[in-house]
Amino acid sequence: MSILITKKEFICLFTLFIAFSFSAQKESIELAESYEAEGNLIFAVEEYEKAVKQGANSADVYRKLAQFNLDLRRPEESHGWFEKLLESREYTTVDQLLFAEVLRQNEKYFEATIWASQYFMATADPDYEQFLVSEDYYERFKIDSAKIDVRNLKEINTESNEICPTIKDGFMYYSSSMDEFGGQTNIDIATNSNFLNVYKSEVDGIKPSKKYVEVNGINGKFHESNLAFDGEDEVYFTRNHKKLYKDGREDELLRTLKIVRAKKTGNGWNVTDDFPHNNEAYSVGHPTVSKDGQMLVFISDMPGGIGGTDLYMCLKDETGQWSAPQNLGDKVNSKGNEKFPYLHTDNSLYYSSDGMHGLGGLDIHVCPLLKGEFLEPQNLGYPINSSRDDFGFFYDSKNNRGFFSSNRTGGKGEDDIYAYVLNDTLNFLVKGRVLDVDTKKRTKKLKAKLMDLDDNVIEEIEMSDDGSFMFNNEEFRNKGFKVVIEDEEGVYGTFTSRSLKGNGLNSGLDMGLIYVKKLPLILSGVLMDHKNDKTLRGVKVTVINRETGEVFEEFITASNGEFTFEGLEEFTKYTIKLEREGFFTRTVDFETGINRHINFNDLDWGYMESIEPEIPIVLDEYSEINFDLGSWKIRPDAEPALDYLTILLMENPYIAIELSAHTDCLGQDDFNLELSHKRARSAYEYLVISGGINHEQVITKGYGETKPIVDCGKSCSRCNSKQLAENRRIEFKVISTDFSQIPDEYKIEREVIPVEELMNEGNQK
Repeated sequence: MSILITKKEFICLFTLFIAFSFSAQKESIELAESYEAEGNLIFAVEEYEKAVKQGANSADVYRKLAQFNLDLRRPEESHGWFEKLLESREYTTVDQLLFAEVLRQNEKYFEATIWASQYFMATADPDYEQFLVSEDYYERFKIDSAKIDVRNLKEINTESNEICPTIKDGFMYYSSSMDEFGGQTNIDIATNSNFLNVYKSEVDGIKPSKKYVEVNGINGKFHESNLAFDGEDEVYFTRNHKKLYKDGREDELLRTLKIVRAKKTGNGWNVTDDFPHNNEAYSVGHPTVSKDGQMLVFISDMPGGIGGTDLYMCLKDETGQWSAPQNLGDKVNSKGNEKFPYLHTDNSLYYSSDGMHGLGGLDIHVCPLLKGEFLEPQNLGYPINSSRDDFGFFYDSKNNRGFFSSNRTGGKGEDDIYAYVLNDTLNFLVKGRVLDVDTKKRTKKLKAKLMDLDDNVIEEIEMSDDGSFMFNNEEFRNKGFKVVIEDEEGVYGTFTSRSLKGNGLNSGLDMGLIYVKKLPLILSGVLMDHKNDKTLRGVKVTVINRETGEVFEEFITASNGEFTFEGLEEFTKYTIKLEREGFFTRTVDFETGINRHINFNDLDWGYMESIEPEIPIVLDEYSEINFDLGSWKIRPDAEPALDYLTILLMENPYIAIELSAHTDCLGQDDFNLELSHKRARSAYEYLVISGGINHEQVITKGYGETKPIVDCGKSCSRCNSKQLAENRRIEFKVISTDFSQIPDEYKIEREVIPVEELMNEGNQK
C-alpha cells in the first residue's frame, strides 16, 4: 500500500528537514568553536566534519579543516580540505602558502613550487623568495643520501610518540607518550594522547635495549622532554606550566612550556628550580647546553620575536646566573617556527625549522659557531630530513652516527626515533651548482676559484657539464674563504663562507643552486681636499670613453666625497675628469679589465688642489727637486714633480703661474740670484719642451736666497744641512685664472721665448 502526501505536506516536511539540518549544523559549528578555543583540535575537526556532512560548505569551515589537519600533522587529510577551499575561490594568499606546504609534505614538489610562486607573485614577500625554485631544486637534498643509512629503532618505538633522544653515560634518554600503566590518566587535549614522560634505555652503538625505565624525579603530570645535561650532576628539561593561560591574541587556553632544572641524587634526579626567564604568558622550552656549560639555547614565542617560535641564547655570567635572553636573529630564525635546538660538542647548533625552504614540515639544519656568531644555516638533506617533521637531533661525531625523531611515513608510531650512520663522511669543504638567473639552465662554461679572505687564489677548477663544482681543501676548514664564479670575460659572483667547523655531517657548505649573472663593472672612489684632508662635496665627476669620446656618465659628489659609476664595459679605455670651482681641474686615464670593482683611489691619490692665488706651492712635496752643486740641469729625480705640474697646467689651460726657484744662503748673493734664475728657466724649459704646455702660462722668477723658508741669519750659521735643503726649492703660485690677463707687476718679469727657440736651445745642449 502506498502513502500519498500532498504538495503542501511535502513542502512542510522539506522545510522541517532543512530547519533540522541547519539547527544541527549550527550546533556542530558552535561545539567545534568551543573545542577550538580550548585548543582541542582533534574534537574541533570532528565537529567541523559533522557540520560539513550536515550541509556546511563555507570557505571558513574548509579553511579551518585544512589548517587544523595540517597542525595535527595530517597532510593527506589537509590536502583534501584545501582542494575544497580552492574550489570555492575564496582563498587568501596565506592559504596559497599553507597549501604549498601541504603539497611538500605529500611530496608533490612540482605543484608546491607553483603555489609558492603564486604566493610570492601576489605578495612579493622577500622572506619567501627562497621558495621560487627550479624543477631540480629538491634533488640536491639527495646528493649524498647514499652515504647515510637510517633505521627505525623498533626496540623502543611504540604506536605512540617517541622523541628527542640524547646519549649520556651509555644510556639513551628519550620522551614517550606510551601508555605504560594500561590506561590513559593524564591526557593532552590538543592531541588526545598521554603527556610525554622521560625514559632511559641502555644503548650499544645505535641499538638500544628493549628494556626501558622511567627516569626518577623527572616525570610529572604534564609533558617532560628535551633533556639537556649540564656536566654530570645537572640537567635542564622542558615541562608544562600547571596553569592554563588565556592567549588574548587567539582567544585560546594554552598550557605554555617552561624550563626546569634538576640535580642528580643517589636515587635519580631532584627538581630544584625553574629557569629564571620562564613566563606563564608564553612558552620557554627545548633547552640545550654547551659542553662547557656557559651557553644555553632554547625556544620561545615571547613578544618581539621574528616568527612563531624563535631560538634564543643566554650566557652564564661570573656569578653563575643566566644573562637576559638574546634572539639569535633573522639569520638563524625565520618567519616560521624554530624548534628542538641541539648544541654539539663543537658548539655547532642543530635545530629544526618549518620556515626555511626544505623537503617539507620541520627540517633539521646546522649553524657552525664562529667567534660567538652563528653562521648561515645549512639543511642536512635527505635521508636525515624527509617530507614530514624531522627534529630532536643528536650527533656522535667520534663514531659518525647519531639519532633523530620523525613522523615520516613507514614508522611504527606517530613520532619514532631513528638512528643514522655515516658510511662515508660528507668530506667536502664547499660545493654547489651554478645556473643562469634568466634561463634557470646551466650557463656557459665557468670557473670556480677558492680564495682566502685576502683574495689569494688557492685553487681554481672548471665546473662540470651540469654546472656543479666542489672544493675539498682541508687547509681552510675552520677558516674563512671565498668562492668566486667567473669566466675569461668577467666575474659572475663572489660568495664568502667565513668559516666551517667540524667533520662528518658538519663538514661542508652545500651552497645548492646558485643563480648568477655577470656582475656590473663598478668604478668608485672618494675625493679629498689636499689642503685640509676633508672630503669634497660638489665635485663634478665625468667618465668619458676615450675610444669613442662619448660621455659615459656624470656624478656630483655629496658631503662624503664619494662617487660610484656602474656598468662600465670591460677592456675599455676611459678618462675620469674632476671639476669644481676654486680647484684645479684634474683628469685621470684608466683601462678596465675583468676586475668588477675599480677603486679610483688605487689609480690616483684622490686629492684635489684648491686654487689660492699668490699662495706658493712647493713642488718638492711631489718629488725632491735637487740640483748638483752650482748646476741648473734638471736631474731625473726631479721629473715626477715637474710632470705633475705639467698635467695640472694641461688640465687647466687658462691658468697662469709664476714658477720660481730659490737657493740657500751659502755663496755670494749675486751668484745665487743668477743660479736661481737659471734653475727656474730649466724647469720652464722642461714644462714647455717635454710637457708641451703653452709657454704663455708660465712666468719664471729667480729669487736667490731672498725668500727663505727657514731664516738662517746673516752669516748663514743658524741652519743645519736639512734646513738649508728646505730653502733650496722650486715653487709655483697662481697669478691669474686667465693667462691673457696677467697682473701688471708680473708682466715685467715675463720672458716669452718662442717654442722653436727653446727647442733649438735644447738640441744645442
